[in-house]
Amino acid sequence: MDRKPIPSPWAGALLGLALAVFGWGCAAVPDGASRDKALALAGAAGLAPVLLPTSSMPLAGFLRAGHGDTLTVYIEGDGRAYLDRRTPSPDPTPADPLGLLLASRDPAPNLLALARPGQYLSAEALAGCNPSWWTLGRFSPEVIAAVSEALDLAKARTGAQSLRLRGYSGGGGLAVLVAVGRKDVRDIVTVAGNLDTGAWTALHGVTPLAGSRNPADAAGEVAAIAQTHYVGSKDTITPPELCRRYVARLPAGSPARCVVIEGVGHHDGWAAAWERIVRQPVSAGAGPDAPR
Repeated sequence: MDRKPIPSPWAGALLGLALAVFGWGCAAVPDGASRDKALALAGAAGLAPVLLPTSSMPLAGFLRAGHGDTLTVYIEGDGRAYLDRRTPSPDPTPADPLGLLLASRDPAPNLLALARPGQYLSAEALAGCNPSWWTLGRFSPEVIAAVSEALDLAKARTGAQSLRLRGYSGGGGLAVLVAVGRKDVRDIVTVAGNLDTGAWTALHGVTPLAGSRNPADAAGEVAAIAQTHYVGSKDTITPPELCRRYVARLPAGSPARCVVIEGVGHHDGWAAAWERIVRQPVSAGAGPDAPR
């Protein structure tokens, strides 16, 4: 991959902050076409690069700090976690960041598109990161705690008091896990969410996520939070059955639902569908409605 000049806003705000102030091995800097694409997409939506320096790892993101007491947070998907079924990727940055794309369609005044651990880092910085953060330990207590801490930092920057959590694919499962124990989450919305990692690894015949928590096991702990889980009818990666298994773990009367969007896969079709969904009115306690 050809290296391109580092855009100065990112380099100054993030690289300087991480290395000069915090001295960490992981620093958020763009490197190549994937970073350039993300910067362009975020910039067009008024989202500025930001580094959230948690106590265990720095997390990159894109922030729109406006007005209001609620912060809407989109958690990115797994990205390129593996090169093949057995080889961890040296760089999990997504080539096509759908979580960021969905966030760019959301008009919320306070909005954070949060990258997952290891995403949008330079090759040099990645050498100081633990690959388990984006492989078997992607839902580990350490990662969950870091994301939760990042949300607190973003709330402080925006002055928000409450959160609306959105997550794509693995980011959906992480949204559920991060909500556990928090008292400030108004609702959870997932898109093609990996909501039952045990069933997911069995379905695809891959190694169980040892050291990670299964979002389905946390269902009862977030049962009182309004939840809408969107899944595509053609999704073979996180099919509708995973969502149904998750909702089945919730007690009767829980304000949660699965919504199947016809003709949509795991990635294809969501940009157009979300354009309609995100502008629909919010149902009482259940997140945005599906397009009518």
